[in-house]
Amino acid sequence: MPALTQHRTRGCAHARPAAGARPLPARQPAYGKAAAGEEPLPAAGMRLAGRYRLDHRIGGPDWSSEWMGTDELLGRPVTVRVFRSGPVPDVVMAAVRNAGRLTDPRLARIYDSGDEAGRPYLVSECAPGTSLGDLLASDLPSPALAVTITAQAAAALAVAHAAGQPHLCLSPELVRWNSDGVKITGLGIEAALRGMLPGVTAAQAAAADTRALAGVLYALLTGYWPGDEATSLPPAPRHRGLVHLPGQIRPGVPAILDEIICRALLPGTSMQEQITTPGQLAHALNSVRGLRLHPVPLPERASGPARRPSSAPAASAASARPARRPSLAPAA
Repeated sequence: MPALTQHRTRGCAHARPAAGARPLPARQPAYGKAAAGEEPLPAAGMRLAGRYRLDHRIGGPDWSSEWMGTDELLGRPVTVRVFRSGPVPDVVMAAVRNAGRLTDPRLARIYDSGDEAGRPYLVSECAPGTSLGDLLASDLPSPALAVTITAQAAAALAVAHAAGQPHLCLSPELVRWNSDGVKITGLGIEAALRGMLPGVTAAQAAAADTRALAGVLYALLTGYWPGDEATSLPPAPRHRGLVHLPGQIRPGVPAILDEIICRALLPGTSMQEQITTPGQLAHALNSVRGLRLHPVPLPERASGPARRPSSAPAASAASARPARRPSLAPAA
């Protein structure tokens, strides 16, 4: 099987498709950078439309700010994104409308949008649970739980794709998990804000989101991110520039999971049937959920409070793997 190749991006595309696959079009961010001191940020306690109170800021780039807030009319927590003054690009508003029509409980809902003193804002569901980025900062889930989380996320994105709304910016930070299941945030909107949507075909979008989902599964199994784009996770260890399989990093990871990840990250290869849509990935993962995916040992704890895999595959990994295990990179 050909080794996985990567390419450098600053946005949301993942492992490069095999030769012959069409890459996503170049991006043009919907918003440019704001000039220094151009506008003051909203302040905590500010109310939008007389009902959405901004409680505390949780992030956002220089042209917007994201807040935890409260809908005082309905008495429920919400997430509010406030943009700088000026019209919202049409592609962003289209993504907001499309996302707002989806009602799958695994997708964070859009509640409202409007304008306050010339500043557009967007109100969405306050997604419960812990982001996968935060979850992985403290520990690694069992392979069985990793499969469950990724299968739910893939099924949710299959619903979104059927409605014509890809994500295109999926990362561990935009997937949340609690006892009720998965919640995906930023559907289509993050991509629109970064200029990802125009010119993207349905097949390209499906392949990109499938690779992102495979990256999420890889991260849940190893604590590393296999792509080149920046996330809260450290980059996956490599051998001669090629990403190692989860089973090379965490001995005991079932070979079937390595195979599924390869099939999703390497479309167009000569391996068995490739996985190129979120629905196919959900089906593949659901087919192994009935297997006995035993807990496997965690790698040694690295320095610092978070449990992370070691920076190189364990020396015994090669001997622990079945002979027919697929390979993204040769064992060190």
